[in-house]
Amino acid sequence: MLNSIKWNVAGGLVFYNDFIQFLEYNKVGEKYLVASVYDTFQNCIWAGGRRTMVESCCLACTAKGVMNYTNNGIGFNFAFNNTLVSTEHLDNEACNYMLESCHHSLNGVIVATAVLRDYIKKTFPKYKVVASVCYCDNDIAGLLETHDIVVLPPDKVRDFSFLKSIPEKDRVEVLVNESDCVLNCKFRKQHYDYISQYSIQGFQLQKYHSSNKCLAREANQPYAGGVSLTSEDVS
Repeated sequence: MLNSIKWNVAGGLVFYNDFIQFLEYNKVGEKYLVASVYDTFQNCIWAGGRRTMVESCCLACTAKGVMNYTNNGIGFNFAFNNTLVSTEHLDNEACNYMLESCHHSLNGVIVATAVLRDYIKKTFPKYKVVASVCYCDNDIAGLLETHDIVVLPPDKVRDFSFLKSIPEKDRVEVLVNESDCVLNCKFRKQHYDYISQYSIQGFQLQKYHSSNKCLAREANQPYAGGVSLTSEDVS
């Protein structure tokens, strides 16, 4: 059963060398174990959700790495999940360069705003458009109307009655190991917005690390990792 699952793995650029070495072991018969990876590039103003951990690399080299995945049959999803992107940010040279260089139907873009979603659909129609958890929106049916794929909110991965109600389950992606956030965190959207602001302002917000503390963790709320899916659950 596990061999029939399409895995989308984080850190496609952070762990690029490891993934490339793994390519030759990535097949069972003709099927890939990892169907796609996702990540963003350093100093990307369209990024959000999590602080970028990618080491500095020229854009051309990054695009070459992305297309190396693509040419080997593995999709790459750009994590452009900034919750505060508006029309004034759409002409960003680096982000547009990356999308132009890697425009391929196997690849996708993870978004968290309608503005960027619509821009991608109009300007780079080959990309799959993925609804990020950063939307903090439980209206899965509504998101499916405007996105190709929807990532399920982490708090819902063990809500089995909710899961049964989802239409077109083959277009829904489930986080199986969300461990950074606490369950039902009331600060989640606020935290995503803060990191998004940090990205847009050129990664220059003062006292970022101290302001980036997780208030829910300090309140000793249970980690969402406690509701992660096991291999048995996935089966």
